[in-house]
Amino acid sequence: MRTICVVNQKGGCGKTTTAVNLAAALSKSRRVLLIDLDPQAHATLGLGLDPEAVETTAYDLLCRGAAVSQARLTVAPSLHLVASQLFLAAAEPELSGRQGAEGRLREALSGVRAEYDYALIDCPPNLGILTFNALRAAGRALVPVEPSAYSLHGLGKLRETVELVRRNFGQQIELRALVSNYDQRTRFARDILARVEAHFGEGMLRTRIRSSVKVREAALAGVPLSAYAPESPAADDYAALARELLGSERQGARLASFFIEAPAAERVRLVGDFCGWRLDTAVEMARTQAGHWRAEAKLPPGSYHYKFLVDNAWQPDPHNRCREADPFGGANSLLVVEE
Repeated sequence: MRTICVVNQKGGCGKTTTAVNLAAALSKSRRVLLIDLDPQAHATLGLGLDPEAVETTAYDLLCRGAAVSQARLTVAPSLHLVASQLFLAAAEPELSGRQGAEGRLREALSGVRAEYDYALIDCPPNLGILTFNALRAAGRALVPVEPSAYSLHGLGKLRETVELVRRNFGQQIELRALVSNYDQRTRFARDILARVEAHFGEGMLRTRIRSSVKVREAALAGVPLSAYAPESPAADDYAALARELLGSERQGARLASFFIEAPAAERVRLVGDFCGWRLDTAVEMARTQAGHWRAEAKLPPGSYHYKFLVDNAWQPDPHNRCREADPFGGANSLLVVEE
């Protein structure tokens, strides 16, 4: 099962719309579980359900140890939903300070990995314990970005949170940006798109979700766009997004990011299992103006040991606390790339 969280702490960027319509599009050919992790319960409403009428919700998964099989609701033959309701907001203070609180959703999903091809998680518009649970459960974070003056505001904080997950748990999360509510006819939208592309680089998805009133009408009707207006341009866009994600999954690789501060170094290389620990196939890292060194590598899902070779000195990743002993009395950094 491949797990994707749809996340952006900025509200009104099309996060829930993306989660609902992508889940519906993927369910045409795959088994999909959608988890509504937002106390506003917009994904639950967007699929035509009354949150207050649901007996077992995401709150029960996180706080009461309920199984996914107890909470899931059948929306379509290949689409299940774990619903939300306003009471989920109580999970934030209730889980705060508990041992392993950030891994509750990951643990719950481990019991149904063989039952689904995809799990999509709709996150709340903040970076609290609920979003942290979603990031811990996911191998990829899909970030909807609308073409507005504030589209990139706060994304630095999201990157910091993703880096915190990598540092504390050795877990690589691939960030992918999706431009939503896009009107290519306006110069403003095209200028913002260029800024987003410069910010995310290879992390940009090719698909653009075009602006359409049908998206809002479908949400109000409580059905996915593919059922409400299947011939609309936006419905075509979500189908294209599903095809793009399926195509990238068939390639079987994730884009992993690495960095290290070494302002005095002349050369830094990334060496590990992925290159057979050979220097002739090591990944050359690029130096930034701030004296940091960065590199990206496409890695299939799995666990990888690695180190940095700073000039002629080997050292583990200082930003990754997950390490295992190497055969020479030292330690290698450990990175886990999720499916």
